[in-house]
Amino acid sequence: MALTPSQYAPFVTTVDTTIGQIFTQLSSEMSHLEWSTTIPITGSQWTTGWTGRMPKPRPWYGPRVVYEPAPMTYTVSPIPYELTYAIDNFVLADSDVNTQSIFWRMLPDMAFQWVRQPEYEFRDLLEATGIQGTTARQAGTDGLSHFNTAHPLDIYAPNANIGGNALFSAGTYCNDFTAGGQTINGTLIGGSLSTTAFTTLIEYMGLIPDESGEVLGVKPNVMMLPTSLEVEAAFILKATLLASPSWGGFSPLTGMVGTSDNQLTKIGIRPIVNRFLRNTKRWYLLDTSHSMKPLLWILRDAVRVVPRVNEDDPIVFDQHRSVWGGWDRVAPAWNYPWLMSRGGP
Repeated sequence: MALTPSQYAPFVTTVDTTIGQIFTQLSSEMSHLEWSTTIPITGSQWTTGWTGRMPKPRPWYGPRVVYEPAPMTYTVSPIPYELTYAIDNFVLADSDVNTQSIFWRMLPDMAFQWVRQPEYEFRDLLEATGIQGTTARQAGTDGLSHFNTAHPLDIYAPNANIGGNALFSAGTYCNDFTAGGQTINGTLIGGSLSTTAFTTLIEYMGLIPDESGEVLGVKPNVMMLPTSLEVEAAFILKATLLASPSWGGFSPLTGMVGTSDNQLTKIGIRPIVNRFLRNTKRWYLLDTSHSMKPLLWILRDAVRVVPRVNEDDPIVFDQHRSVWGGWDRVAPAWNYPWLMSRGGP
């Protein structure tokens, strides 16, 4: 709401504006460097390519069977972003009579928002909101939505029964275990955060095969979750003794009946609380042990902020306003779907 002259007067006379410092102190921990990899690029698009796993050696009966590499690609276009602030120089000058202008936090705030930008955009990509919610942005490396119940194990043989494992008999694998989880070969996997949902999902991810039919070797090592599931995750992953108490508003646990050693603490899954997530009941398992993390930050142009504060700048001369404008060109992007799965009700 804009200030009226009478409301503005105290700020230029006696009020101590240091109360605004609280905004520089309230800063949610940023975690994206733990589960994303930054890729600097040149050009208007980033395209990566790869080939699937080659087949296993076969018994040599009769003529050789000859295979050819099957190429796949994934393309992401960086998005230009801008953030611009302006202030009337008379207003700025009149606000500084107490040596602490009410507007002192303007430039720190701009830097604050630019630094946080990856957290905002990754959150929107994960939750399919904002500009990241389009079909094109949600499409993953195999052309389907990144979180999907039927990713092909081999995009060139989408329905082949690869490897003989009953969990993947349809020639597909799942990394979306929301909607209460997915029942695969008679076993309910994932769903709302619980000891059962966690154990079934981590075991399923470890069994996902590659194009040759043998396991990829995915080893989730991180559980990413919103603030609203922090207590439940700490109980599952850190408690020395395991007995489900009857608390937890977002993911209620069952009543306590005795205790036992919590073997889940020995698996080595580390919780990361992503305080920017808005879906209060959705959680993620990630394998961040590789050089390329489950999410990617495509960096075409790093952020830069340009001040227009000189007296001979047109906007300063013509309108008596100082302007600071920042911009960059970036985009969050997906890595392979098998590196990350999600669960939820």
